[in-house]
Amino acid sequence: MPISNRPTRYDKCHLKENDVFVILKPKGLNLLNEITNPKFLDSDASQKLPARITMNNKSISFYKDENLNSNLLILDLQSTEFVRIKNVENCFLLHGKLFTQQAIVCNIGLQPGFAAEWDYDFHLFKNQCSEKRPVIKLNADAEIKGKLNAKLRKLKQDLIAEKTQKARALSQKEEEKTIKNKVDQTQAMALLAIQKENKLEQLLEKEEALREGEEENQLEKQLEKEQSKKEMLMRSIKEKEMEEQFNISKENAENAIKKVKEEAKSAINKKRDEIKKKIVQMRAKSDRKKAAIKSKILSLKSETVHQLQKYSKKGDSNRCFLPNPTGKASGTDNGGKIENKSYEEQLKHIETVCSAAFSSNIAKFMECMLPDSFCFVCCEGEFGQMHLSDRERCYNQKCNKNAQ
Repeated sequence: MPISNRPTRYDKCHLKENDVFVILKPKGLNLLNEITNPKFLDSDASQKLPARITMNNKSISFYKDENLNSNLLILDLQSTEFVRIKNVENCFLLHGKLFTQQAIVCNIGLQPGFAAEWDYDFHLFKNQCSEKRPVIKLNADAEIKGKLNAKLRKLKQDLIAEKTQKARALSQKEEEKTIKNKVDQTQAMALLAIQKENKLEQLLEKEEALREGEEENQLEKQLEKEQSKKEMLMRSIKEKEMEEQFNISKENAENAIKKVKEEAKSAINKKRDEIKKKIVQMRAKSDRKKAAIKSKILSLKSETVHQLQKYSKKGDSNRCFLPNPTGKASGTDNGGKIENKSYEEQLKHIETVCSAAFSSNIAKFMECMLPDSFCFVCCEGEFGQMHLSDRERCYNQKCNKNAQ
């Protein structure tokens, strides 16, 4: 039966998926050698797992369920080889770049030409549908930003020098017009600075996982540049204050410039605070995910150890006996004879053994409490699956009426 309710989908050069049986590479075996043996696919070594296979023009993936959350194996399409199995039409072998990346894929139903169909589509997706991955220069934006900052600094210096010369050569009216132009230009530069910070925010969010320390260095450099701009502006203000003919108009203009810069600085600092908060939230979310995964790992290890102890248990067959309503029973109770105990005492002993062995399994506990099945259940509890011969010996010696 198929493992999912998802329909079989095929989109040429984009997607192909089916419900299949997959045989993953057994430990110590090479599937390239094993497929030459016609009996391998029917042997115990070839464990067929139901899976969902998904192929696009980049990779081939196998999943345990229809939600595509539990991954079994992922193969890079360009480094994977498609191998047909001789005299087998419903199975084929995929061999990846690494020795461990091997899998035999078989059809779940009775679809004719299954291997031939996948052979054609595999080479179509691999050779004719492949696309070159785009190459992105991560440092391109940083270079553009540096050039833009250098041009802005040079432009500011040129503007200050030009305004100083015009203030000495032109009249009061021309100076006021120049100052007004300076205010407008400063507002435009402040808007450009805010736009640059917005773009910087987007870049930082995308590159946080690769360059966690870059933000601090960029902020320090930005602080030095702002300090340099501030010192240059203060020198310009002092020079302007020396000219008495337009002190009043100059003071008003500089106050307007200072206000614009403070507003721009406040907006920039606010944006930076938001970036820091987002990064802290991203790291906290990542820490919670990692803690949950570690908890699952510990739980799985504990469950594995419990199962290993259960399978490898080798107990004492003398704890098991066949109850005798007449007042006698076979076996011993931790070295003490119980042949002459009453039937009620025998039942009380059964309850004690079952409670100790199956306290966490109610179904097994109820089966153990039945007098007719107690001996067999007791033997199963005393000897795990790694000691089946000892368990069978316990059956024959303690639970067989003819052996009493």
